[in-house]
Amino acid sequence: MFQRSQTRRFSLAALVGSWRWNVVLPKTVDLSLAALFIFAPLVWGGRGEIARLVYASLVSIAAVAWLANAWLTGRSIWRWTPVFLIPVAAIMWVVLQLVPLPEAVIQWLAPRNAELLPLWQGESALAGYGLGTWRTLSLNPIESQVSLALLLAYTLLAAMLIDRLKSREKVDELLGWMGISAIAMAALGVLQYLTSDGLFFWVYEYPFRRSDQYAVGAFINHNHFASFIAMGAAAIAYQLVREAPQPLTRTKAPQNTTTRTAADYRTIGWAIGLGVVALALVMSASRGGVLAAAVGVAVILFVYWRRNLLGGRLLIYSAVAAALLGVMMSLIGEEQFTERLESITSGSAEELDELGARRAIWSANLRAIADNWLTGSGAGTHKDIYPAYIDQPHTKVFSHAENGYLQIATELGLPGVVLLVAVLVCAARWTAMAWRRCESREQLACLGAMLAALAVSISHSLVDFVWFIPATMTMALACLLVLRRLAVGGERDTSARGMPYDLAVATCVAIVFTATVLVPPAMASGAWTEYRRLSNRQGLETPETIAHYAETGDAASFDGQQRSALAMHKALRQVVELNPQSAEAHLRLARIYLQLFDARSESRENRMPLGQIQSTVAAGGFDSTEQLREWLARAVGDDVSLLLAARYHTIESMRYAPLEADSYLWLANLDFLNDPTSPRAAPLLSQALQLAPQDGSLQYEVGKLHGVVGNDELVLNCWKRAFELPGQHQKLVAAAIAGQQPPAELLVEEFKPDWTTLPTIWQRYLAGGDEQQLQFLLDYATELAETYEPKRGETPTAYVWKWLGEMNGQIGNVDQQIACLRRAVEENGTLLTVRKSYAVALYDAERYAEAEPHLRWCLARDSVDKGIRRKLAKSAVARRKQAVNPFTPAGRFPFRKVQ
Repeated sequence: MFQRSQTRRFSLAALVGSWRWNVVLPKTVDLSLAALFIFAPLVWGGRGEIARLVYASLVSIAAVAWLANAWLTGRSIWRWTPVFLIPVAAIMWVVLQLVPLPEAVIQWLAPRNAELLPLWQGESALAGYGLGTWRTLSLNPIESQVSLALLLAYTLLAAMLIDRLKSREKVDELLGWMGISAIAMAALGVLQYLTSDGLFFWVYEYPFRRSDQYAVGAFINHNHFASFIAMGAAAIAYQLVREAPQPLTRTKAPQNTTTRTAADYRTIGWAIGLGVVALALVMSASRGGVLAAAVGVAVILFVYWRRNLLGGRLLIYSAVAAALLGVMMSLIGEEQFTERLESITSGSAEELDELGARRAIWSANLRAIADNWLTGSGAGTHKDIYPAYIDQPHTKVFSHAENGYLQIATELGLPGVVLLVAVLVCAARWTAMAWRRCESREQLACLGAMLAALAVSISHSLVDFVWFIPATMTMALACLLVLRRLAVGGERDTSARGMPYDLAVATCVAIVFTATVLVPPAMASGAWTEYRRLSNRQGLETPETIAHYAETGDAASFDGQQRSALAMHKALRQVVELNPQSAEAHLRLARIYLQLFDARSESRENRMPLGQIQSTVAAGGFDSTEQLREWLARAVGDDVSLLLAARYHTIESMRYAPLEADSYLWLANLDFLNDPTSPRAAPLLSQALQLAPQDGSLQYEVGKLHGVVGNDELVLNCWKRAFELPGQHQKLVAAAIAGQQPPAELLVEEFKPDWTTLPTIWQRYLAGGDEQQLQFLLDYATELAETYEPKRGETPTAYVWKWLGEMNGQIGNVDQQIACLRRAVEENGTLLTVRKSYAVALYDAERYAEAEPHLRWCLARDSVDKGIRRKLAKSAVARRKQAVNPFTPAGRFPFRKVQ
């Protein structure tokens, strides 16, 4: 009755055997590579922790499926060719930069390291902190490991594409992906700019970036967006030529009408896509991108003209794209984009590089190259090395060199330059071979498109770092390998069969290493983004907070920042737990602990901030670390743990990134915790200044620390240097100096304040009430205003005259106040704050008839300003009273009341 079931038991082996691996694995490769070219660029262009992991994961999945398919089918996919010498040599060189070497070898290969890091040499002065001699060529091994992981991903991708591009159909498929990706990115950039209200993908607020300033698509930088779509436009041009019907000849029969119509529809679609890309390129307002695109257009037109590919149909479709561009620009309003692009035709370096930022960073890289041309500073270390060489102060952080050639030379030294030259030589050789070999219309169209895309990449790298962005680098790598395919053909090697085990082992090692390096930062990226968002919000408040503190000396203005420090502390704690090798996170966490320590001083019984503790220890009286710790326990209680935590995270930051100047600064602040009888703050501060001589904030903090030990001469030298460098620290220096009320003549002679700091100095002297000092400062300010000519990015002239008017008003010079404010309105009467100050000054002087038009203007721009509304109403009443009693126009001659 009950018979044994004949159903087979579940068997994994049977299931695996029943799958059609010859279909599944190739499809997996196809989908992974399609996602790499179309989807991966939508994740910030491959830039960022999560984006890098997504990119490397797609390459790894494709590589595993590719190798597994070769193993199961017995098909040969691997043949060693000389072209692989370049990526293999690059990998070996970066590995050598990461390997610990004997100190003598380091000093022979990279003597610059000893000059930059004197505390890390020989019997290291940092041994007491658990740090020893620096033993690697790379000056930031963690960042070099990330660069190595991406290099391994590029190498695996190159191996797969070389095998894949043996088929002409796969070449067309790859170029189709590139064209679709460019169109999708361009459409996203245009729509996002027009409708997103600054949010990426309409929902995400990216720290420090908005999507409605320029068209950026999914990229953080509009220049990289422009480069990406410009290279993709070359692939679209190839599709236009390939799909466009060829002219009929006597020997060729008419094509089927239906087929021709379908081809026409596809061609029109590509033409519309090219128009969208052109529109997005203009809306990106990227001058470097537009220039690089112009080079690409010149190259492709030259090739198509020389090889007779410019037919009438192609010109018509190009006209469709141009017409679409013109219509869209007229609807959007092209002035906001073309004004920036017009500087291209000026031919002036000052117009193209307004603030001199690119020229400054290029000069810094040239000095770094000259200082260590042999080995470089290590892959991925540009952000660490440039502060030691830049000779102009800049508030911008240069994560890259804004020039791919210089950055390769800076980070990889002579071997990197040799490898780069080898790549360019290969590209030139393949171009010559392909020019002779290509004969068919499709081959010539592909050749022109690939040369144009490579010209975009090579030229744009002169002014940007597009080779260091995975999305743009992938485009360039694909174009280079398609060019190789056109040069050498698609012949297959049948001499070897079966699984390439050497490649399989290398692939497994590469995937494991890549996962080890990229997964922890990706896991911590959420908390890191939250910290950056909080830090950005605090950064927007900091200028006003510092200005208020500098003018009033009220430290309570920092209470809001202290509250936000708790939220940032929570985010950073999560970052270092998930990614313990993040030097930047450790350093910022150390700073947060110091902020929290000073913030808690108000709630402690003994309200000693860190500065007073440092002064007490510097005065002496502590014979050992144990005695100091006992005193700290009595003085600050459990809050001493905040200082110890700050010290720990500072040391951890130095362990992974020894070129970070702030690490030495914070460690010098906490040096007394290690051994109060043997202070080592001086060499730490010297090391910090050597690594970032143009950092004004660092100079200010170093001066403060010198003040703890009473070295007034060094304080003055550091603060004078800090005062010359731009940044918010200038106001803190001004407040510290002016707060001591030195003679105004001496202050002006020593520091020569400008309009960045003069209002702060004025407020401090105004609080002192010395009329002679105030009159001297007012005369100096008047002379400064008369000769003021602002440069790009500096305070507008209207604000200068506004401030001068307010200064006159604060000491009772009403006529001079109104004259200065009138001058401010003449300079720029469209500024609401300027016009409002003038209107209020006229109202306070009872010049109501003159004040009313300006009050109405202000109210029309700010209808919720109740103060202006009240003044306007009172002004009308007062003006009518003046009309009845013309003898009291300004209250100077009031009638006396008869008793």
